[in-house]
Amino acid sequence: MTNANYDVIGVNIDKSSGLTGLVWSPDAACVAFTYKSGSSTATVWLENFYSVGFKLEFITKYKLGGVAVEDGSESESQALGNIWTAITPFAASGQPLLLQPNGADLTPKWKTSKGNVEGGQRGSVKWTTPPDPGNYTVTLSLSDGVSTFEERDQH
Repeated sequence: MTNANYDVIGVNIDKSSGLTGLVWSPDAACVAFTYKSGSSTATVWLENFYSVGFKLEFITKYKLGGVAVEDGSESESQALGNIWTAITPFAASGQPLLLQPNGADLTPKWKTSKGNVEGGQRGSVKWTTPPDPGNYTVTLSLSDGVSTFEERDQH
């Protein structure tokens, strides 16, 4: 339909459904999000440059002998974050970089090939379709503060 309004929802980040969206978890010192799993919720914690810095802090705090990194060169390495950006400065200085991502980087970003989107901060948007019939794409971009991921849906 043309000039129609639709709700487009990021199912695993929709705050209006009681989910957290992407957030910095101070307890786990990493970016995390909750999602629905049956009648309850589950949490995913994301390992990246920021979280590794906080883990490296344990080496100096507890006077540990060092750090070991498992070989990530197999095909699964596509899913591994680049943790060397945190480890290399630590190896040079002996001090971990204790940084958190900019909160704005964790906010979902929405765009459409045509039409208008409103909202989006809470994980969903209202999309007003264009006056011309056709196929259009709504794109959701998410970032953990290091990498950006996109999901596209055609209508």
